[in-house]
Amino acid sequence: MEESQIKSITSVLTVMDGRVVYGAQDYHSLSPALPEILPTWSPIKHYGGYHQTR
Repeated sequence: MEESQIKSITSVLTVMDGRVVYGAQDYHSLSPALPEILPTWSPIKHYGGYHQTR
């Protein structure tokens, strides 16, 4: 790999303390569910962020 390509590297799997904390692409099914947004009145829940789309 060329040194100039290092800045474009992205993670597809992150494991901490033996647990998968992030998975993308082929590992998306291993990624844990995001926690519920609290407090329930949070603007992130209504205007963007890590909300569920229906």
